[in-house]
Amino acid sequence: MIRLCNLYLPSQLFLFIAIDGAFLTLVLLAALNAGPMHLLPLPTWKTFFMAATGGAVSIWCLYFFDLYDLDLAKSTPELLLQGLRALGCGLLLIAPIWWLLMPSEGVYRTLEPSLVLFIVVLCSYRFIADFLGRRRLRGERVLLVGTGPSISLVADAMKQRGCLPLRMTGVVVEDLGTHAGKLAFATCGHLGEFEAVTRSFRPDRIAVGLQPNAPLLSPSRLYELRRSGVRVEDATELYESLTGRVPVELVAVERMAYGRGFGQSGLSKALYRVVEFLLAIGAIVVLMPLFVVIGLAIKLTSKGPILYQQERVGTFGKTFNTLKFRSMRADAEKLSGPVWATDKDPRVTTIGRFLRKARLDEFPQLWNVVRGEMHFVGPRPERPHFVAMLREHIAYYDLRHSIPPGITGWAQVCASYGSNIEESRTKLEYDLFYLKNRSPLFDLLILFKTVKIAVFGRGAR
Repeated sequence: MIRLCNLYLPSQLFLFIAIDGAFLTLVLLAALNAGPMHLLPLPTWKTFFMAATGGAVSIWCLYFFDLYDLDLAKSTPELLLQGLRALGCGLLLIAPIWWLLMPSEGVYRTLEPSLVLFIVVLCSYRFIADFLGRRRLRGERVLLVGTGPSISLVADAMKQRGCLPLRMTGVVVEDLGTHAGKLAFATCGHLGEFEAVTRSFRPDRIAVGLQPNAPLLSPSRLYELRRSGVRVEDATELYESLTGRVPVELVAVERMAYGRGFGQSGLSKALYRVVEFLLAIGAIVVLMPLFVVIGLAIKLTSKGPILYQQERVGTFGKTFNTLKFRSMRADAEKLSGPVWATDKDPRVTTIGRFLRKARLDEFPQLWNVVRGEMHFVGPRPERPHFVAMLREHIAYYDLRHSIPPGITGWAQVCASYGSNIEESRTKLEYDLFYLKNRSPLFDLLILFKTVKIAVFGRGAR
């Protein structure tokens, strides 16, 4: 299990990527007839470049078709089908590169059987790895201590993240009169028996989530456990690392205040500003032909302006106007006023539905990045009408305004659209996690996921 950006990821994920990358490269080298046969008059560097490029593109496609989402249980037929789709998509992408580099006498005699062999091997070792991981390997034994609300959250999160090597041992309650409630595992004892329980069960990890005013654990025993290699942590922090969310009902203001993400040095802010300014200008120049095509499509299919401005709430509650390609009728809110978008919203135009699915309507916000009103990555800017309503129903809602909003964000790639109070609460939990753990690496991870979300049109309305 690997911790990246304070998120727990299964170690086998990186093992799968390494095996897939190495095997695909060998398959493509064989397809190019490289190696000891030397059937093609290709320079060695070009052969390996073609194979490595094809392998990298194929890995990207396997990711796009969810073959690296180990939390999604897949049957062997589904794994086979998704693998074929991914590699078929990869071949379409690498074919133009190969066509440019391949000499006219090049052949693809071994490509099809090699890829079929890869699919068979992929299904086989994934099935074996899943069998061993879920049934044979011991994993980390987790002991939960307390019956506070964070304990139930951790128990549910561990069930959802079945790909992680965490095995629940049981729960130690505060006292004999305390019950574990709806927790679906055994009560091992109470705090008075904590030392005996830990010696008997020998946990690898202890998550503590005590009720308020509960007696404290023995510091000497905790120190002894940590010295022997047992990981002792707060149950809320474990939940955050398992889910990528900060539960609103358990927010500790002092802990959030001391987090890394809220405070940035002047140098860090300046670097962010310079890098994002240059990237936004470059993106606008490169995408200008696409902007012209989108503008013509909007103008030819519906009445109204190509771009529209909408007031949004930014840093520290200050409002600004976002720019977007118009995806709804010009009079969409004339009678209803501000309302959340819904599935199959009748106000959305035909071309607008495509733009919203592919997130192309957001591209003019690059100009907001140039002006310093937005970042590439950050909480989604919300309209003042909804902010006023949500801050009344959701505690700590204004914490998301601690940094500039973003074109994309952790909540946007992990949660649903956010068209009601509960969905907005969930998105806030993801935003708070991003605020606590903000870093350039985390931003790159979010941008990476954004491409996949945009290509498949997930979560758009």
